[in-house]
Amino acid sequence: MVRIDLETGAVEDRLELKGRNPIGLMDQVGSQLYLADAGSWQENDPAKTGAAIEVVDTASFTSKVLVNDVTLGGHAVQVSVTDGCGVAVVAGAYDAGSLTSLIRFDPESGTVPTGGPLIPTTTGFDINGLAWLDGRILLVGDRSSTSGGYPIHVFDKGAPCALTERKTPLLALLPPVGIFALH
Repeated sequence: MVRIDLETGAVEDRLELKGRNPIGLMDQVGSQLYLADAGSWQENDPAKTGAAIEVVDTASFTSKVLVNDVTLGGHAVQVSVTDGCGVAVVAGAYDAGSLTSLIRFDPESGTVPTGGPLIPTTTGFDINGLAWLDGRILLVGDRSSTSGGYPIHVFDKGAPCALTERKTPLLALLPPVGIFALH
């Protein structure tokens, strides 16, 4: 990662990331920039992929692994964070059936609560697109077709990071690629 002076275009500093292959959009809360590091897709041992949820402190320009590849159990492909609550889309290896699931994590400690994923593991790369609306409603795209369209799961956030899915998802006409919540 490089820090660039926007006035001059000069590279001010370089930072070697701890994880491998950042993918998707980065998400910033204060001076913390959260990245989904997908790691190596050719490596099937979760302890060796380099997959992680990584945090870059933009003030000190340092980074740390917040949630490691073993805890993830797969490849982090998307991350979204709001005050006190983070979620990530985690994908399995290509040769493992291209599975995806949605996990939550504490953006300060990196702790992943027990109880399994928020959305059960899918049969393909179906979970795609994360967005927080006003920091209290989470929207999650789902590319698996149902009658009437493609679901957008809606979760209400309780304190500190309790997420309760609404019974009825929103339906999109096309498979979601990404979600952006307008305020």
